[in-house]
Amino acid sequence: MSTATEYKATLNLKTFNRDHGVRKIRVHPESNISYLKTIEGEDCLFIYKKKVLIESMTFKFYSMNDGDIICVIPYQNELMPRYFPKDPKHCLGLEIERLKVIDQKYTKIEGFPNGSKKISFLKEQLDDMANIESRKFNEIDITFVPKGPKLSKTPLPKFW
Repeated sequence: MSTATEYKATLNLKTFNRDHGVRKIRVHPESNISYLKTIEGEDCLFIYKKKVLIESMTFKFYSMNDGDIICVIPYQNELMPRYFPKDPKHCLGLEIERLKVIDQKYTKIEGFPNGSKKISFLKEQLDDMANIESRKFNEIDITFVPKGPKLSKTPLPKFW
């Protein structure tokens, strides 16, 4: 008879991957989560019960049971790029390049003969609208509510 803390020799789990569908797998409870990479591929994130699984932890650590499902998310979208720069100087260089491109864009806009006039006109319009909006909150809106009508003392006509 086994207690709740003892585990069987293998766990029968399922992995769900949007590319491959559902797969049935057998793992040892003491195996690391990184074992899943041999099945699903290197560039994946594993989620179980709304938690991202740490590859160095074991299946037993997460208290997995037979039939549990592990969600597999491949690194294929913009939210999780394949390449994360390890060098902070490289990240800083990329940020500087991004700011240069933005600066060049605005320089081109301002370089047109009418561009700076249009930009200053739009800025003035935005400032005027901001002033109008701020004045709306400072005004007090007083409404006049007339007194209710008096009740009639005359009876209703007979056809009612």
